[in-house]
Amino acid sequence: MAKPITVSSARVVAQPMKDARRCCRCGKKLTNPVAVALGLDVDCYKSVVPRTRALFAAGLPPEVIARLVGAPLEFVNATIRDRFQPARGTA
Repeated sequence: MAKPITVSSARVVAQPMKDARRCCRCGKKLTNPVAVALGLDVDCYKSVVPRTRALFAAGLPPEVIARLVGAPLEFVNATIRDRFQPARGTA
């Protein structure tokens, strides 16, 4: 079962898309507070994040990834930073 999205897990990427009312990918009206903060519907989030990380690991630049996954560049950059940089205090 997939880990649920919570406000604390969304904190890193929530800032750039603050107060979106529709999903930037599918246009669905957002009602969940976390989805509003992210600017993505929960289903879109679940598909965009793994794909973003895989494309970055394959060597594609963030600008290209944003176009391919249909998410804002700020979201892509935040997702990459969250996944590919060591947590504070571990490096």
